[in-house]
This record gives sequence, structure tokens and C-alpha cells, in this order.
Amino acid sequence: MFTTRRLTIGLLATVLVLGLGSGAVADDARPPDAAIDRIVRASVVLGADRDSVVALGGDELLGRFRRWVYDEVGSLPNHRIRAEFYARYPSPTDFDTRAFKELLMLDSEARVVGVDHVGRSPASLAVRNVVRIGAEGAAEDGRARDRLFRARDGSPILDGRGDPVPFDPLVLNVGPARGPHSDAHAWLSVRRGASPADTNLLERRPWEVAIPLVEGDSVASFASEHVQIYTDLAVLATLWEGDAALPYIYAGSALSYLASAGTPVHTLQLGTSALHRGQRGGWWRRIRTLFGLLERDELPGVEGLERVANYRAFGRALVEARTSAVDADGNLADAAGEGGSAQPTGQRWAASLTRSLADASRRPGAESFDLLARLANADLGDANPEELDALSAAEIVSRFLDGPEEDRTEARLERYLQIQDEAMIRTASAGRTWWRRFESEATPADAEAATRARERVLTRLVARQLSYLSEAEVRRARYMMTRGSAQD
Repeated sequence: MFTTRRLTIGLLATVLVLGLGSGAVADDARPPDAAIDRIVRASVVLGADRDSVVALGGDELLGRFRRWVYDEVGSLPNHRIRAEFYARYPSPTDFDTRAFKELLMLDSEARVVGVDHVGRSPASLAVRNVVRIGAEGAAEDGRARDRLFRARDGSPILDGRGDPVPFDPLVLNVGPARGPHSDAHAWLSVRRGASPADTNLLERRPWEVAIPLVEGDSVASFASEHVQIYTDLAVLATLWEGDAALPYIYAGSALSYLASAGTPVHTLQLGTSALHRGQRGGWWRRIRTLFGLLERDELPGVEGLERVANYRAFGRALVEARTSAVDADGNLADAAGEGGSAQPTGQRWAASLTRSLADASRRPGAESFDLLARLANADLGDANPEELDALSAAEIVSRFLDGPEEDRTEARLERYLQIQDEAMIRTASAGRTWWRRFESEATPADAEAATRARERVLTRLVARQLSYLSEAEVRRARYMMTRGSAQD
């Protein structure tokens, strides 16, 4: 029978073959490289064709696919969507790579695998390796980092205070507009909506916290949206039939964001109160105020997001720094098969699946943050994000792990890694569900069914993304009004 401890051994044993673990840890807000790699490399989510060989075309195919998408919108039966799309993009030249990336919630200046280039030279590759290219690209090409409102020449538009304007100010409720943590919005799957600004809620039920710290009256993050976007692109690329490998690049990106949503510490906006106690007077203050009855603690503000991001980076490093030569992929596959996964519902089934996975990880996320608060030394919370970003996983652990030789540290670390293993099983199970549904939607029975599938998937992609662009424009205008006029 599979045990979590056996998976812990396998997780610690994972050799990172995506090529992501040998350098800096990079963004905190994406799943540990070991998590992505285990799910992709072990082929626990891939179908029977994972070893099939496909020909990866050159970068020029991406322009052809984008033009095909542009032309196909004209055949959609929904007149409103057609009109709105062509009003925004009157000609194919208006729907260039920069416009396509903005539609896909990416920074227009990033060099994105699957939009600007295919990730490597044309070659014949096994499907699982093409999936890996897509997963690696999503994790490493910075597609959602520094996502700013830009002029046509790519330069950032500045507000009245001389600061760059975020493309969507809503992202400021989960992370900064610039810097190593600026793509948190794309990788996190925190609770949506708004909760009371109550310190007791952060103390007792941190998984329910959703506090608009900067912008608007609600909180949102977009891991589920990115899973849905890349799912739609994978299905459309299959129905396009212009390149056999391109669908699997998009599939890899979808799985990467799915793995992120299943990472427990990616599901809580402000972590837990344990991360912030040192900033509010510590345990003595809690005793003096009768645990908040005599005097309420203040909730962490925007600076609290940076602290939480540092702890996410630390937690990620704890997973990545533990590797050896043992491999337990078969155990992970068995566990994923045993665990089951909620069946996705509705037209936007991939987003639904992702949100269900994140919901299952919220309470484990709270325990994970509490453990990280006890595993880290006092320097972590105030560490400079730029400096942290430049460190390898081993360096982060060496610098910030508190009392590494103590028995209690080993016990806490073992429990933390156990929670991550359990999350990986849930994610692998959700990945299997995703792959089966993707294959079903991308392989219609006949030409008529293919036409219906193409219309359905393109409609849900374009309709949702056009709506998002309009919503972001409203938020951006409101944000800029509060900060003075933007530059011309």
C-alpha cells in the first residue's frame, strides 16, 4: 500500500530534469520545480500517447496559428463577440504578438513560449518532452512578471506620481506590480471576493481571508484562468491541425498552472498570523492584550504580501533542496490513481477543476505557513526580494532555516514535506482528470463535431478574455484617477 512517507522519500529523491533547479529559485509564486517535474516527468497525467513522437515546427507556425484564431473568430455564430473582437482588433496587423499576449493576460514585452517562440529548435520529440517544454516555459519565461500598462513601443505608461501603471491594478491585492514577486497573481489561487478586515479571521480561519489591500472591493488571482486559457489553446491547436506538437506545449503550460493551484501555500492571500506576529509585538503583546480582546492587532498591509512571498520562496526551497538518486514515480502514479479527483463541471471546466483543487489545499496551506513560521529564522520576513530571488534553493535553506540540527526542526520539516506530498497526490489526480477531459474535447468524432468544438472553445476563450480586458480597463482608469494623470 502506498504511504506518504514513501512519497516523501521519492520527493526528496527527485532529480530536477526540467533544468530549473540548478540556478536561482526565481519567482516564489509557482510550484516547486520538483512538483512540476514529478507530475510531468513521471507521466502520471499523460495519456497512452505520451511516448509518441511528434514533429516540433519552427517559430513561424505560431504566427500562422495566431492568424487562424483571428480568422476563425469571424465564423463564430455570436455576433456580439465578433463585433467586440474586431472593434478591438480591426485588422490582422492589430492582432500581433503583443496584442495576443495582452488577450492571454501576459506581459506584452515578455518572450513567451507558445506565442513568440516554441522553446527550442525544430525537432522530433516524444509528447512528454514537448509537454515539458510548455511547463518549463510557463515557469521560466517571465510571461506574467512586470505586467504593466504599456505604450505601443513597449515603454511603461506612468501615473501622476511617476510610477508605472499595472495593466490590471487588481493584481496589487496579491503582489507588487514589478519585481520578482510581480507574477504572483498568475500563479496563486487565493480565495476570491472579500472578507471582513478582521484580525481574528486571520488568526482562526486564514483560508477565508480575502482583503482588498490596494484596489477595488474584492480579491482575485488567476491561476485557474491561466489553466483555462492554456486548455482552450491546446484544444484549438489540436483542431487547427497545423502542427502536431503545439497542443502539447499549451498542455504543459496548463499543467504547470494546475500544479501551482495545488500548492498549499499558494492558496492563502496573507498566509497565517504566525508570519506577522514579529511585526506586531510578538507573543508578549498577545498576552498583554488578552489575545486581542483588549486591543485589536492591525492587519498586515501591502508589506505583509512581501513577507508572505518570502515564506513561499522558503517553502519552495525546502522542497527543491532535498534531492538524491532514488525515484518513486511509480508510487506517485499509484497514489494519484487511488486518490480520485473532483469531476470538473460547466463550460469552463478546467478553471472549475483548478478551483476545486485549490479549495482542497487551503487548510493544508494554513498548516504549511504555521510550520514555515517555525522553521525559518527571524531574518526571512524582512529579506530583500531581489536578493532572495538570486539565491539557489540550497542557499535559501542554509541562510534561513532555524536550528537545522535540532530534533524539533527535523520533525517540523518532515511534517511540512508530508503536507506537500499529499498535495502532490491531489494535483497528480487532478492532472489525470484534466488530461482525460482535454483528450475528449480535442478529439471530436467527425467533421461536424469538430466544427462545433471549435466554435464552443473559441467562444469561451474570446468571450471571457474580452470581458476581462474591459474589466481591467475600468480598474485601470479608476486607479489612475486616484494617482493623478498618466503621461501622454
